[in-house]
Amino acid sequence: MGMDPGAMLDVIKAQCFKGNPANVTTEQLAAFVSIAAEMGVNPLLPGMLYAFPVQGGGIVPMMGPDGVYKKLTEHPAVDGWETTVYPEDVSQPATHATTKIWRKGCERPLSYTALVSEWKVNGNPNWITRQRHMIGLRSLKQCARQIIHGV
Repeated sequence: MGMDPGAMLDVIKAQCFKGNPANVTTEQLAAFVSIAAEMGVNPLLPGMLYAFPVQGGGIVPMMGPDGVYKKLTEHPAVDGWETTVYPEDVSQPATHATTKIWRKGCERPLSYTALVSEWKVNGNPNWITRQRHMIGLRSLKQCARQIIHGV
């Protein structure tokens, strides 16, 4: 990319790691870059892949919504998907969401229902301001995991 390698590492840390980028270790960065390469996503694109450092020096990678859409679109067995957030009346608070993913050659879709009461993260402001969006994404991600390992 024509950048100094040290500056590029700082960009990856700042863009992709939640928390203080200065605290990211070389090992955490190496693990994250390896996971991004294995998953075939560009972590510098917003919404693709994020890293959450954990105590003990590891990371928990989390694929963003754009990464999930990319993986589903590229997967040769996926024939389409649909997510419905309930109640369907958008003026009401969400209670749950169901995603169905159709596989080529299969009569019935895979399905997953995510309950807000089980998945809501109180410390994440998106769950307060965009609850319908968040439970729909959670349902999609969990259903996609049945087809695509690592999502």
